[in-house]
Amino acid sequence: MLISVAEIADRFNALAASLAKELLPNGYRSGNNWMASGIDDNGKSASLAVKLSGSGIGHWQDYGNARAGEDHGDMIDLLALRRYGGDRKAALQEAKARLGIHDDFNRDAPRPSPEELKRRADEARHREEARAAEEMAERQSKMKGARALYLHAKSRPIAETPAEHYLRNRGLSDVPIGEWPGSLRFHPEAWNNEHKVGMYAMLGQVLRWDGQKQIHTATHRTYLQRCPNRGWVKIDGKNARMALGPWSGGYIPINKGSSGKSMTEMHPDEPVYMTEGIEKCIAIRMKMPGARILSGLNLKNMGAVILPPQARRLVMVIDNDKDAAEQASLERAIARQQARGLTVQLVRPPAPYKDIDEWMIAVAPDPVQLQQGRAA
Repeated sequence: MLISVAEIADRFNALAASLAKELLPNGYRSGNNWMASGIDDNGKSASLAVKLSGSGIGHWQDYGNARAGEDHGDMIDLLALRRYGGDRKAALQEAKARLGIHDDFNRDAPRPSPEELKRRADEARHREEARAAEEMAERQSKMKGARALYLHAKSRPIAETPAEHYLRNRGLSDVPIGEWPGSLRFHPEAWNNEHKVGMYAMLGQVLRWDGQKQIHTATHRTYLQRCPNRGWVKIDGKNARMALGPWSGGYIPINKGSSGKSMTEMHPDEPVYMTEGIEKCIAIRMKMPGARILSGLNLKNMGAVILPPQARRLVMVIDNDKDAAEQASLERAIARQQARGLTVQLVRPPAPYKDIDEWMIAVAPDPVQLQQGRAA
């Protein structure tokens, strides 16, 4: 019986729930995803997500700074990377053995009849339609949950809350009371799935451009705790920051700038400053209150962010990181934004400062320094 590689992959992906746990034993389940710390699976982060159901079942993506060729794929790719040094042919042979498929590519094997090919195609289409419907329902449910958390009765602006104390404790102290970004809120009992308890959290509204308007697609959470010696800080552990809802390609608006206009009404010549975390954005806002500033959540996602068509100039404010994976992620992010027709500039802190917020808090640079981006 002749079976295509695509069909083998489809059937192997259906085993994602058991395979992900087997291949990435240091990971954990979070909703519909198996979360792990990349291909190395060292348990130090949770950047890689394997879809366990829906239309994308068996497909995975590393949202961190993965090495080239290790940032996405299906279950055969994951098996190849984890067991066979990237040899997909060897992984395919194991997949066939696990599925009970033998001699599929023997040249002497009879070719399936047109009726058999049509039957297989119909089955594949029905599977895909069922998964797509399941994924859409799940996506809508997660978006609804993200909005409900952000708009919950216990959620409120961050002024005079532990979220404000946390930011001021980070050195972000030049913001007058009541003038924190409106996209940030505080929740005293945001659920933490890892610890199975409600916690203090700073919430960030994650928006995404859907081609016509900005929609609230996810809610970012920074979990907080009070330490006797350090005051209000992020909780200890690898998952102090998490997003609820489909956040890929989304951004958190931190500052509209001097125009005060929305992204859909901004002037095309107005630059959009984008960096990773919320704290970095607020540090930039302290020195450049007239700038339009967004949080792209992480470096890789900064390339996935789709801005409204009115935005034509993007200034990416990045860390001084020499790591090869970071540099590769940066180059891909720049290329993706340039492919959308944006002019991209870079701003880095000078040595020895690694972070943009560390630089600004330490030496309070003149805003002109931040406006002089290097053309990418």
